[in-house]
Amino acid sequence: PRRRRRWVGGAAMAAPAEKDGDFGDEMDAFCMSYLRKRNYSESANCFFNEIGRRNPKLLDDLKRSKTSGGAEDLVLEAMHSGRTEAINEAYDKFQTWLRDSLDEYKAEIQGISFPLFAHFYLALIRRGEAPEANQFAGRWSDEHRDFFEEETRQLTLLQSRDALRSNAWLRDRPFVLALVQNRFHVRMSRMAHEVLHAFVLQQGLYLVVSVLNDRMRLHVEDRQPLDTFRPALLP
Repeated sequence: PRRRRRWVGGAAMAAPAEKDGDFGDEMDAFCMSYLRKRNYSESANCFFNEIGRRNPKLLDDLKRSKTSGGAEDLVLEAMHSGRTEAINEAYDKFQTWLRDSLDEYKAEIQGISFPLFAHFYLALIRRGEAPEANQFAGRWSDEHRDFFEEETRQLTLLQSRDALRSNAWLRDRPFVLALVQNRFHVRMSRMAHEVLHAFVLQQGLYLVVSVLNDRMRLHVEDRQPLDTFRPALLP
């Protein structure tokens, strides 16, 4: 039988942004986003000029996205491959790794799986890419129906960015409203967090890192990893 869970309020988690080696355009775009968000304007301008010398194509992408509101949008804008393909590849890598990861950490790391899914879907809708969002949901939504059936239902009803500007539409779908307004809160042992952090950086999964930084709040706790899944929560 399915383990159905009603949507409730909750919390989120922020993964520290670090640079670990050279991961190409995604890393450059991510670093630029970080500098802008921290208002390090002088450093951002120097880095911007350095990108221009090394990678004119990426510089053009960054110029077009200069008013972008978040790291997730900036990285998506800078990707050379198709956006849906980039999202699917990042999410597939994460889900495959999660399935194959050590049982000791799997239950806790699974806590970020649905938030990633929800925000990748939302990002595509915000960019006016409903067919691509539906393709993404069609591939991955069944992974989350056991614990997030109602949340997934509300999320996939979102088919236009215009709906995000409708107070009436959002009132009838409280999960989507909470998703837009708040961060997920996820609790995780320090060891599980370190394993997750090492994986996403080693694999260059900066679409994942950007959502961790912008749309989740990670509560890292000094304790042994739990062997039971605890769903991410929204306030």
